[in-house]
Amino acid sequence: MKELKILVADDDEEDFEIIKRCIDEELGGLASKVDLALDYQEVLSRLSNEAYDVGLFDLNFGIDNGIEMLGELRGKGFALPVILMTGSGTRDAVVDAFKNGVSDYLDKSKIEGPTLAKAIQYTVELDSEKRLKNKAEEQLQKTRKLLEGAAEVNHILLTRSKFKDSLEKALEILGKGRRC
Repeated sequence: MKELKILVADDDEEDFEIIKRCIDEELGGLASKVDLALDYQEVLSRLSNEAYDVGLFDLNFGIDNGIEMLGELRGKGFALPVILMTGSGTRDAVVDAFKNGVSDYLDKSKIEGPTLAKAIQYTVELDSEKRLKNKAEEQLQKTRKLLEGAAEVNHILLTRSKFKDSLEKALEILGKGRRC
């Protein structure tokens, strides 16, 4: 696994120090950078200037709600995978978090190094697999369009009697026709 850049969105610096220590102890050199954002504007600034592999967001993030913040970030085009952390989350809040795209959930009061490390690794691997899947699906769509065009070209070439007209139509279908 490559070195990870982790963004922690938490308004409690003591919690950040505990989280950072757990990451350093369990992931060692695997986590090349662990940054803290103390408010929403700092989260936006950091995400605009740095590509992070995973975010650890506090549910009760200052005046902001970590789930709402995630929704706003998604709306701005940030696709960062996020682990939601809270010490006071209800079951409804956790369900709502997963519905809004959170990759994992951790209870802050029970965070231990191995648990946090596994959650981070799982989330990063899952995100990587999602990106590969999306890329494969895009390629499949392109191939499907090409094959559909090839089938139509084949039909035209086999059923029309004027070869030149047929060839021009075939090239047009494949996007290689004359451009005047």
